[in-house]
Amino acid sequence: MKGRRKGIVLHDYFAFPGGAERLVVLLAKGLGPLDLCTGYIVSSEPVRASLEGLSVRDLGALSTVPLWRIILLERAFRAKTRFLSRYGTVVYSGYVAPLAVHHHRDGANILYCNSIPRFAYDLKEMFLASFPWWQRPVARLLAAYTKETYERAVGAMDRIIVNSRNIQNRLQRFIGLDSEVIYPPCETALFRWLGQDDYYLSTARVEKEKRVERIVRAFMKMPNKKLVVASGGNEWRRLKHLAQGRDNIRFT
Repeated sequence: MKGRRKGIVLHDYFAFPGGAERLVVLLAKGLGPLDLCTGYIVSSEPVRASLEGLSVRDLGALSTVPLWRIILLERAFRAKTRFLSRYGTVVYSGYVAPLAVHHHRDGANILYCNSIPRFAYDLKEMFLASFPWWQRPVARLLAAYTKETYERAVGAMDRIIVNSRNIQNRLQRFIGLDSEVIYPPCETALFRWLGQDDYYLSTARVEKEKRVERIVRAFMKMPNKKLVVASGGNEWRRLKHLAQGRDNIRFT
């Protein structure tokens, strides 16, 4: 259609410069540059710096209340994305952003899937247990609603790309959808093999859903094995305190 823009990348939110966020920025810059739309942006220097040079639309769905934040995000991508009709191609990242697909019926819709919304699938019980008992009925309804709307949205995609065989298997197992693997880019020239030391390395973001606590507890039972946790996250202080006094576990 004459006058349409080349493309735009949609991502759930930018709360920290994580792996998915870095990939989204690479996609936006490398494929265009393309415009970028997100549910909300946390005003921190690392996040702001990562978005420099891009045209970014913020849907303003930020909230400090976990359940309300998910509701705001889902509503924002469903109701505030009519502008997508001005673009030829839309690339979706995350589990909430795909809900905007119904506003882009004329053009290519591509999902780059880093993960399904696991709180609605295999991690649902852990998700529910994180809330007080009186909030769990609402959380359960939200998980069910997210599952239904997510499956409808990804089913409308023209192409589904995943970041690994693990996510490919998960998408097939829980939703029954085929996909193709395109690994995130890595600047291999920046790295070289220097040898191997006598410790194990955890680089996963220290959040509950990443289950770094399982790794820490395992090494608490293996004092002859060394662990280095080289990442941050909301669970960092708690897990560091958990491993206090264990000389074989180090947090950086």
